[in-house]
Amino acid sequence: MRTLLFLVALVAAPTLFAQRLGELKLATQSYGLNKFKKADQRIYIGNFTVHYQTHFSLRDSKAGSTKRGSSQVVSNVAIGGLTEKELLQTTNDIFLHFRRTLTDAGYTFIDAEEAGKIDLFQDWERVEGGRLFQAKNLYGYTSVVPEGFAYYVRRDNGKVKRKIVSPDSKITKQLDDAIVANVHVYVSFAEDGETGWSRSLKRAADFSKVVIKTNLRIGDPSMSAQGGLGEQMGLGPRVADLPRGLSLAGGGAVGLGTQAAHVVTFKKPLQIEEVMAEEKIKEFAQGESGAGYYFSSGVYFLSSEEVTATRSIAYDKAAYLRGVTEAGKAFINAGLAAFLAKAGK
Repeated sequence: MRTLLFLVALVAAPTLFAQRLGELKLATQSYGLNKFKKADQRIYIGNFTVHYQTHFSLRDSKAGSTKRGSSQVVSNVAIGGLTEKELLQTTNDIFLHFRRTLTDAGYTFIDAEEAGKIDLFQDWERVEGGRLFQAKNLYGYTSVVPEGFAYYVRRDNGKVKRKIVSPDSKITKQLDDAIVANVHVYVSFAEDGETGWSRSLKRAADFSKVVIKTNLRIGDPSMSAQGGLGEQMGLGPRVADLPRGLSLAGGGAVGLGTQAAHVVTFKKPLQIEEVMAEEKIKEFAQGESGAGYYFSSGVYFLSSEEVTATRSIAYDKAAYLRGVTEAGKAFINAGLAAFLAKAGK
């Protein structure tokens, strides 16, 4: 088995240029925008989280046969050097920009103290912001909640319950039709870099191969493969199951939903440029060939090959923090602009 480890300090020194952002293309779904007027410009923030990808992993394996030994390859990449203080500050900046944009438009906020009085939250737990934690159902991401922000989570026997139905309709109803806001921003630096053509050829191949591509952006997250049976069968976590983007709900309840909604997600990722080099990291493994033994008599065993590679990605940390902040604010600006233009006062 070969194991490669490259975890040296690869954070570049700060540079003087300001990196650029790519094209921002959003998908917006809205209905009942005039019903938002019932909120009297009051907003309760149910959740605001920025999820930072800190490492990414892919794996591939091939079973052995009489002609070729088995193989497995695992490729891990990491982005090092980021501190808790830096991730908190970046999250705080995006959060304060969100609040400031709405405050400047005449909106007021319902804090956790006031919201905690509604019936729904009586058996929920209040969680204080200003902390980092491992993202739920999203391997490789660190979730960060801004300082000075508190929210409520539903629990069952000490574990956070999965939300089958959004509680927003109950929250807005019990807060006298106030708008309920939820924001989830995903910052990713790596993804599966194998092309569809290469992937189709690999199905018939007798080797294991993975390709990781560096790509700093905000948008939908990259799903890491931890190699469990469920993931191998396509039953692992899916991007579609994760809360994403910016959502505003209000106008009171109607059935299990709300009378008004404004949901903004990404049509394509927003690229954060000039932070790290674009590269493809390829790893390959192949078991021993049985060609020399195939027609011989007797018992023989073909050796397998396992490759595990772990690498740290070189990047400009100052440009990363600046670029993530700018990208987050750009998303907030575009998402709220459509709401403010259509919903009115």
